[in-house]
Amino acid sequence: MKRAAAYTRFSSDKQTEASTAAQMTQILDYAKKNGYSIVKTYSDEALSGFLDANKREGLNELIRDAKKFSFSYVLVWNFDRLARKRKIMLELREFLEENGITLISITQDIPKGPDGILIESVYDAMAEIYSWNLARNVMRGMLHGVKNGDLCGRNAPFGYRNVYNEGKRQLEIDPDKSEAVKKVFEMYAKGATLLQLAVWLNENKYRAQRGNAFTVDAVRWILTNEIYKGVMVFNQKRVRGKMNPYTDVVRVNAPQYAIVSESLWERAQRTRATRRPSTGLPPMLQGLFSCAACGRRVVFSKRGQNKFNKEHNTEAGGYYYCSHCKKSKKKYKVIGSQKLENAVLKEIRTEFDKVLQDIQAFTDEMNARLVEQSDYLGMRTLEQEIAQLDDAIKNLTTVIERGNTSQTIVNRVVELEDERGTKMKKLKQLAVQVDVAPFTTEEMKKQLTAYTESLEDNSVLRNLISGGTIDFARRKVVFVFLKRLRELAV
Repeated sequence: MKRAAAYTRFSSDKQTEASTAAQMTQILDYAKKNGYSIVKTYSDEALSGFLDANKREGLNELIRDAKKFSFSYVLVWNFDRLARKRKIMLELREFLEENGITLISITQDIPKGPDGILIESVYDAMAEIYSWNLARNVMRGMLHGVKNGDLCGRNAPFGYRNVYNEGKRQLEIDPDKSEAVKKVFEMYAKGATLLQLAVWLNENKYRAQRGNAFTVDAVRWILTNEIYKGVMVFNQKRVRGKMNPYTDVVRVNAPQYAIVSESLWERAQRTRATRRPSTGLPPMLQGLFSCAACGRRVVFSKRGQNKFNKEHNTEAGGYYYCSHCKKSKKKYKVIGSQKLENAVLKEIRTEFDKVLQDIQAFTDEMNARLVEQSDYLGMRTLEQEIAQLDDAIKNLTTVIERGNTSQTIVNRVVELEDERGTKMKKLKQLAVQVDVAPFTTEEMKKQLTAYTESLEDNSVLRNLISGGTIDFARRKVVFVFLKRLRELAV
């Protein structure tokens, strides 16, 4: 028989401990029917699939054992049990392949060959998009609540305290701390530094939100939080990711919460603008490529003098080069940033275009996966347990109806009904979380197009390509994308 390992995982936010047991049951059944011998099982409970392997004990142990060649296959219920983040998934796939181990999802059939490589990549992307889709429903409700004046978060900002009116949380201005807030804005507008303000607050025995001493970052948060001028702001994160897929920034006027005047707020912001250093986004390919000659990291330089650009045939946008070769050799080569970046982007966008050309098939596959995920093991296990409780309650009720009014039986019925109520409450919570609306082709096309348009973001490219090298002498670029080695002439 074929020797295999089994891995299961559940997330505390969406599943229960029973999920791993249910996954393992199906994996063992699959192994028995398909000639696999499970030599060892691994599990991670209440951990997100977005965590790196070194933060998951079960997966970490699997990786260590894989190096001992004790099994040739790893069985998972679904690829997203192993990882939801594409970069982590790619690294795990490459590691297993390097050690001669085949990864198998018992619910996802992957054909061999080029088509299989593309499907694997699509599954990995879908795992992230599924999480975004779940977050989409949560965010929709939160946005609606904020627009109606509801508060998000648990801790009251410094200068306020929580009060509850008919179970609904509201803010109340704290007389003492609000005076400290005004003082912070006034001192900052007059020239005090963030560090000086943090020292002043700590010396006057004030503490930040969670009882910690004030830091520069905590002071900066006060000076940039619009709640102090009477405006509630929601979803103002710069990065649009798993937890905030919406791009809308919601602002709601709440004059009852104003601590500083509009004019003082603006003075503080003008002061901040004059002090803020000018920072730019990292170059598109920064940190993604190594020099083929020496193996050191390739770096980016802004444009130099016109003489340098003409000598090295680079355009005005800057260039990539190897700093080690520059220091150790009298002559060194560079490649213009626009030429290199355009070549890499063209290769990646070509693959995305293939998916967009058959967007209906991709949408159908995505929605099929959402239906599969929404009927997840945690919910099914709860439903089965509730059905068993219903049978037990029904049987005991029948005994009581026949005249046996033993207090023990009555107490047992009460216990079972309480247990049933707890499980029903949990089931309803899960049902809300997985009640996802299916994607339309237009919506899926919009999301994929938006993702394609964000390819110039360095953080996005880091999740897509790996193993990049640049041969400056031959002007060749090599990197791995969708598990295929790409070689480009630049």
